[in-house]
Amino acid sequence: MKRWGKILLWGGLSFYLIGSAIFLGIKYNSLICKEIEIEKNEKNQNEFIEKTDIIAMISKVQKQIIGFPLNKMNLHEIENLISQHPAVRKVEVYKTLDGILHIKIEQRNPILRIINQKNESFYLDEEGFLLPLSQRYAAKVPVANGNISEHFLLKTSKNILNLQTDDSNKPVSITKDLYYLALYLNENKFMKSLISQIYVNNEKKIELIPRMGDFVIVFGNIENFEKKFRNLEIFYRKAVRNVNINQYKQISVEFSNQIVCTFR
Repeated sequence: MKRWGKILLWGGLSFYLIGSAIFLGIKYNSLICKEIEIEKNEKNQNEFIEKTDIIAMISKVQKQIIGFPLNKMNLHEIENLISQHPAVRKVEVYKTLDGILHIKIEQRNPILRIINQKNESFYLDEEGFLLPLSQRYAAKVPVANGNISEHFLLKTSKNILNLQTDDSNKPVSITKDLYYLALYLNENKFMKSLISQIYVNNEKKIELIPRMGDFVIVFGNIENFEKKFRNLEIFYRKAVRNVNINQYKQISVEFSNQIVCTFR
């Protein structure tokens, strides 16, 4: 009797599980989209892309969204389409049993805005990707301008670390240099608070403009740039305590083993 009781128990449980799976499968396949929930997982609160932008992109492959069967939506196609937006770093699209189409987006994090000689402007993110400007949102990052001739077409995501310019066969050089400097500034709290602008002069040498003070920091090229930044930080911390740093017209860290100050 005990044996038959166990058989009946497990048989009933199996029947229940199979029936539940069939019921859930039927319910899942008959789901109608009731709502679109868009979640932007942002560590820096960027607003390059909004809900209206995402819905407009989805509409290119899915004309009707609300009231349309979820099982007939090509979620993979929707995911691929959204991922092509230059400001999108990562996207995940999925549906749930409550009839909601979920879209999770992580936007790229800009670390520098570049304005080239043609007055074209774009952002560089922390991974080296180029981002177009937004008409609704401006990121609070340092600006690089001056003798920057490199030009890019930003229809899709591009990474300057493995890219050539669009108008020549010359490799990207100045933009890469600016990327490495901006990345260092972004990761160093002291330098990030100090520098507001990077300027490329006519000799292709880099000059840094501080947020406070009426002087220029001559940086030269990016050779030994980490050592130059360390020397600048040590000097700046000591100079602020001991002298009026605004008495200088120029501070040069072009040579990594010395700092040369020019008085007004």
